[in-house]
Amino acid sequence: MKECHQLLRGGKGEGKYRHGFSSAEIETLGSICETVFPPICIEKRKLNKASLCRTSLELLGLRTIYLMRAFSAEGEEDNRTCDHSEIGITDTFNENWDTFALWVDEKGENPAWEALDYKIKKDKNPVQVPNERPLQEGIIENMIETDSTLVHNLAQKGLKVTKDPGHNLYKIKCDVVIVGSGCGGGVAAATLATSGQKVVVLEKGNYFTANDYSGLEGPSYEQLYESGGILPTVDGKMMILAGSVVGGGSAINWSACIKTPKPVLKEWTENQKLQLFGSSEYLAAMDTVCKRIGVTDNCVEEGFQNQVLRKGCQKLGLEINAVPRNSSEKHYCGSCGYGCQQGDKKGTDSTWLVDAVNHSAVILTGCKAERFILEDNKSGTPLMITSGLKNPNIGRNLRLHPVLMAWGYFPDSNSEFKGKSYEGGIVTSVHHVVSEDSNLRAIIETPQLGPASFASMTPWECGLDIKNRMVRYSRTAHLMTIIRDRGSGQVKVEGRVSYNLDALDRENLKAGLRQSLRILVAAGAVEVGTHRSDGQRIKCEGISDTKLEEFLDTVSPCGGAITPVQDWMIYSSAHQMGSCRMGITENEGAVDENGESWEAEGLFVCDASVLPSAVGVNP
Repeated sequence: MKECHQLLRGGKGEGKYRHGFSSAEIETLGSICETVFPPICIEKRKLNKASLCRTSLELLGLRTIYLMRAFSAEGEEDNRTCDHSEIGITDTFNENWDTFALWVDEKGENPAWEALDYKIKKDKNPVQVPNERPLQEGIIENMIETDSTLVHNLAQKGLKVTKDPGHNLYKIKCDVVIVGSGCGGGVAAATLATSGQKVVVLEKGNYFTANDYSGLEGPSYEQLYESGGILPTVDGKMMILAGSVVGGGSAINWSACIKTPKPVLKEWTENQKLQLFGSSEYLAAMDTVCKRIGVTDNCVEEGFQNQVLRKGCQKLGLEINAVPRNSSEKHYCGSCGYGCQQGDKKGTDSTWLVDAVNHSAVILTGCKAERFILEDNKSGTPLMITSGLKNPNIGRNLRLHPVLMAWGYFPDSNSEFKGKSYEGGIVTSVHHVVSEDSNLRAIIETPQLGPASFASMTPWECGLDIKNRMVRYSRTAHLMTIIRDRGSGQVKVEGRVSYNLDALDRENLKAGLRQSLRILVAAGAVEVGTHRSDGQRIKCEGISDTKLEEFLDTVSPCGGAITPVQDWMIYSSAHQMGSCRMGITENEGAVDENGESWEAEGLFVCDASVLPSAVGVNP
């Protein structure tokens, strides 16, 4: 496997098997998986149409997929049902698809990938991706420090450290402490450090550079995302993605850099009476940010999914716009959600934090802030609550930009669209869904979905169906509906998020989901569907407008997995806003118009949680 950080390459387990499961655990998983994923004897059942026109090597991969089943605790193939001997796979995960698609061997490979037509780029251009760590002079990485080296390295970076043996802690003297290194924290660190302040940035995640990234879905989610990429709301309805790494969300976002829409600025200025958002200062600040992170407005070559979105909109006579990105116009990376291996995307880890470090800021990684200890005993939003702040707006008014997705299958024989679903810029085009009176209802963009994410979202019908769907992975395009939510949630305790849609949110999601399906059909999909639990889908060849509309009439947002409904959906979110919103009084907001706490002088919030409401586009 190519060189990358050891934490991002999958690694070896501690026990007998590479994946780290014990023999007993493998035997238990095998029993479960044997029930729902029996092998399919392809001598008795022809491979589905997706296997046609495949190379001999790919056909071998297909045989691997269709014959795959649970393996025994000793790592030997179980031959009770049919002959697996030619597959030659031992010591592997059982066929729980999202888990199996995540697993890689010591070479960074997975035996299922050939059948999925999935590849990970293994070679990096040393000229394009230099072997440097731009934050090295200012980084102190807790995972490699001892008590003595930590104190020594802090002192070397100009920080006064004193030990308090009575409380078993060290006190670090500085002018400013910034919790979090993402889009807000990174800019704050640079601005304050360049003004002459001694800045310490605390980041609970680790530090990785372009050369460290592996592009592997499993270890990347584990190391770069909050809760390993699996953070559901308390009712299990919404899955939340949030960065937990140096650079925060900017290190793993999909490059979209859209300025706050003018109607939203007008609303915040007039309705919330926040004059900041109507000021020339705010507009100039957006320009400054875009310049520093190298935002470009065009895309030289679009990937498969964005080609589909653009073509479908053009066929329907719908407006389609380019999405500004913090990368070059030629950037063709489909895996920026696992960290940009090309080093082209400009997050805070390669821009604002570099500016901060160049002015003597120190970034302490692997360091989780638990609470603020405020002078005179006055004493992330749970962080403010645990610090004793009482403002009722803290942790409330959470907006999440709920997302539902539609999919369409475009076989390889459709040569109009080049590439695979995982290739090319992730978000390069956007369609705005508007009402008859021109009000924005939703936006439609394209997501990054690795094989495991794809598998985990795919409705379960039977073992054969999931295998058939998986071998179509690379030519299945997804369109995601994103709404500017009016409903809200709250987060009062770390890791426990509650959230509810309102009636208008559901109507807007329905409008976007149906529009997505129309776009996919117009682009030439042979089959389209949603992720509803019953496998909702329809064949498109020769479909009439009437038949399509009848199908669309059955498409609408459902309840979550544990709601008392027959058919359900899982919603997702990658945008968190508003849980510490600005207000002109302490009754209306958790912080004032400058982002300063009403209760604690000198305590500021400077990320998307201060937004008065949802922004309606990638924030």
